[in-house]
Parts: sequence; structure tokens; C-alpha cells
Amino acid sequence: MSELLDPQSEWASLVLSAFAEAGVQELVLSPGSRSTPFALAAARDPRLRIHSIIDERAAAFFALGQAKAAGRPSLLLCTSGSAPAHYLPAIVEARHSRTPLLVLTADRPLEAQHAGAHQTIDQSDLFGRFVEASYELGGVDATDAALRGTRRLVAQATALATGAPGGAVHLNARARKPLEPYSPSDAGERTSSARIRAASQLPLVAMPLGERGAPDLERLARRIAETEEGVIVVGPAPAADRELRAVLLRLAEASGYPIAVEPTSQLLGTGHPAVLPALLPALYASDQGRAALRPRVVLQVGGPPVASGYERLLAESPAPQLEVLARSAEVDSESRALAVHVGGLLPLLEALCHTLAALRLDRAGSPWLARSIATAARAQRRLARMVASSGPGDEVAAVASVLRAASDHAPLPTLFVGNSLPVRELALAAAIDDRAPLTVVHQRGASGIDGLCAGAAGVASISGPTLLLLGDVSLLHDLHGLYLAQRADCPLVVVVLCNGGGRIFDQLPVGRRADLAGSMSLFTTPSEPDLAALARFAGIRHARVEARAEIGGAVDAALSHPGATLVELRLAADSAAAFTAAWPAALAEALG
Repeated sequence: MSELLDPQSEWASLVLSAFAEAGVQELVLSPGSRSTPFALAAARDPRLRIHSIIDERAAAFFALGQAKAAGRPSLLLCTSGSAPAHYLPAIVEARHSRTPLLVLTADRPLEAQHAGAHQTIDQSDLFGRFVEASYELGGVDATDAALRGTRRLVAQATALATGAPGGAVHLNARARKPLEPYSPSDAGERTSSARIRAASQLPLVAMPLGERGAPDLERLARRIAETEEGVIVVGPAPAADRELRAVLLRLAEASGYPIAVEPTSQLLGTGHPAVLPALLPALYASDQGRAALRPRVVLQVGGPPVASGYERLLAESPAPQLEVLARSAEVDSESRALAVHVGGLLPLLEALCHTLAALRLDRAGSPWLARSIATAARAQRRLARMVASSGPGDEVAAVASVLRAASDHAPLPTLFVGNSLPVRELALAAAIDDRAPLTVVHQRGASGIDGLCAGAAGVASISGPTLLLLGDVSLLHDLHGLYLAQRADCPLVVVVLCNGGGRIFDQLPVGRRADLAGSMSLFTTPSEPDLAALARFAGIRHARVEARAEIGGAVDAALSHPGATLVELRLAADSAAAFTAAWPAALAEALG
């Protein structure tokens, strides 16, 4: 047994060991003074792997990426003052994507509060409604009840973060100087230290708060039985939801409904005929496509997809009946659902399949399903021809080449896709070719473009080979995150779509107003960064690609090389908008 330390150091070890016993494996630390006892306690615990990251904002997104990849929370640790405030953007994403995250902020003692002390702010309830809970651990208290309560709060925080609906939980812990460990100097200190160490070795309370029970789904099952024309829509989902693939396929077979998916749904590469990646981004993107295959029932699993055609489908008359199964009630962005069934997705889906089985439906030869598959195939073939015949700088074609290269690589990388245009273009690319069961990580909770490079570095630290697909503005928004890429000991490929910045605004109403054409620089933020220089700054490799035929080779080479590579794709600024504008007419021709 190691030498007994002072009470504060022993109490910090009690806190950190409780996190480890609750299942935390990764600790992301931003160096600072007030967090010294907790940082040293973590270093003494071999169960915790420490990642030291200078900037708290990048550290938070790194931890978020780890959690998105692993399905379990990483622990953030920082000093007092303005430092924890930089965690907020990642905590917002964790809240809206229901990603588990634990935040431990070191704080000054009570006597320093509201007294003008350096690096001291009011950290209680710092993150407001964006965390599932905020706990005050206080400081060293060696009473038995206080020690049991401290460990219980850690167990409770971890259970809340990982349970349904899940999210970030904040714990605030106060420390007094001296912050460094020392040997107890008198009998009173030795007694307190011994009591704290003994408490740290007690069993941690179990808190299985994970999944709620499934509600009664008989009414929904009867609606499905009475209505043949339906579709199952699966939008963004965490990597851990790959476990839902089998039950979703069973639900499709039992209901006779096709599954409309996006790449972020974790349903790429199933090979099942009812999984139709062309429905959301391609068919539903046009008026004629929605008219050709209009469902009467929409069963949405999880949050809404990013495809704008989905919102228009729900808004058109006659409106389909929308039913939602989700971990959280905050999943009906247009307030159109007849019912939102909240609980753990696996028990919800299992219960619905069981209830449908009891009704003995026979949808094996469903004309609706056959028509859905045939219509989606026509849209898919037309989309493939349009991409193949597009110009050399076409952005959608470039993304299709990236997806193809990732899908053909062994081992398969984890694909991290950025928001704005990349996630939409990836959906079009997957509508053409979804042959590989890629795991796709995303930040569709709050849909921000911040922290993507740091998040990808976090994913790589957990999942191994990783490919990040993002825009040039997103890259510039997270340069410290790019600097973290140099730590990767596995292939980490950062593919940057260089289109002059912010080109999604070309497709929004502001971009279609001739009278506002002179103001577009306020939105597109045009820039020509020297990405080779940025790569040198970050200490990573760089490759610039201007010919579409070279994209696959560049991506494959980068995925075959340990460490990080920035792959710069030079694209026409207006290609994405031109493609989107041309698609409805092309689809109408394909549908006759």
C-alpha cells in the first residue's frame, strides 16, 4: 500500500477512483493550478488514461469525440475561473445529441468567492440547463456520511450521463492551498487521511438508471397494421446505435415499410433491400419525388434527419401521420407528431416488433414496399449518372470519391462528417453507393461546425483509423483541434472541401436574392488559406488534390499511413448550388 498522503490529496483520490470504478477510462485534462490535487490523483490511478490538452474548448470536443465513438463518458478536468467556460460549446452538443460526458471543475474555496480573488468566478450551475445535473462536491470533509455522499454523487453523475436520455453532468470540487501532496504532519491529519482512504476502498453504489421500460405500443402497432403505405425514417444516431441494426431490419420486415436512412443513422452497408439511402436526400428533395412515393404513416426513430425534403414531406397535404420513437421528447422539430414514445430505443423497438408479431401481419409481398424499392432505384440510377457526368471540380462527385475510397479500404475507418454542406453531400454519395458498413460519427445535436478536428482526434484515440470530412471554414474554426491530430498513432485523415468557404448560403434564400448578391461575403466568408502551411504548423502531412481521378488514391494512401494527413480538395465554389438546382428536373425525367 502506498504512503498515506494529506487529507486533500486522499480526498482527490477518492473522487477520481470513484469515477474509475463507475466505468470511466479516459480523462481529458487541461493544465492549471487549482486542479493540481485531482490531476495528480488521476496520475496515481492506472485505470485512467490521461490526455493533456492546452485549450479547454478543444479538450471538450476531444472528449466528446471519444464519447461518441465509445458510447461511454470521458471525464473532463480543468482549473477554476474562465477555464471551464470554454467547455460550453461541447456541452451544448452533448446535451442535444445525448452524448454522455462528465465535467469535473476545480474551484476556489468558499472564502475566496465574491471577494475579487484571482481566477475565481461563481462556478455553481455554470452550464445551466445544458447539463443533466450539476453537483457541488464541496471540499475535504472526512466524516463518514460526507465521504459516502461524495462517492454516491460520482456514481449518480455517471449513471445520469450514460442513462436515458443522457448528456453532460457537471461536478464542482473545491481545493485549498497547499495543492501539492505532502505527508500528514500531525495525528489529526493522519486520522482524517486514513478515514478517507478507507472510504475510497468501499464498494461503489450501483445505479442502473440506463434504459426506461417501453410504453404500451399496441395503438401504434394497430396503426401500422391498418396502413400499408408507411416508411421508417432513421436520422442521426450515435455509433453505439449500430446494435439497433438487427431489430430495425426485423421491424421493416414485420411492417412492410422501407427504411429511409442517412449516413449518420449507422445503417450503411446492411445490404437489406428495404434499406433505401436514396429516399431522404434524393427522392424527397423534389416535389415530384415526394408525390411519387407519399407515405400515409411515418415512423421516425430517434431525432429528425437533416434532409430538408423530410420537413416538406411532413408539411404537405395530405400530411402523413407521424409517430416517433426516441430516447428524448425533444425530437419533433416541426411539432407534427401524433405521439412521441420516449424510452430506451432497443426495448421500444423490440416491444413494437413483438406487438406486430402478435397481430400476424403478412407484408412479405407488399406492393407498397416493392414500389418503394423500385422508385428509389430509379432515383439512385439517375443520381449516379448525374454525378458521373459532372464537371471536374464538382463537390458532390468529390465527396462520392472520398466515400468510395473509405469504403474500399481495409480496415474500414470510422467516418467523422462535418455539418453544413459535407453531411448533406455525404448523404447524396451514400444514396449512390452504400456498400460498406461504415461507422459514421457526427455532431448533429446542435449542428455546429466547431470542434470537428478535436472531435476527430478524440474518435481516433478510441476507434483507430479515422477519416474526417469537413469544409474549409470548419477547419479554420478549429485550428487547435487540427494541432491535436499530430498525436494520432493510427491513420487520421482530414479531408477538407475547399470551395471558398460557407457555400451552403448559396442554396439558402439569402443566396438566391439578386439584390443581396453584393452582401454574400458576409455569409460565405471567402478565404484562401495556405493549408500546406497549416499542416506544417500542426506537424502533419499534407496532400493537395485538384483532379477528381486522384482523390481515391490520395485518401487510400493517407489511410494506409500511420499518423495524420491533411488532404486538400480544390473544388468549384458554385458546384454544390448548381448540382442542387439541377437535381429536381433530372429526377422528374427519371420518374417520367
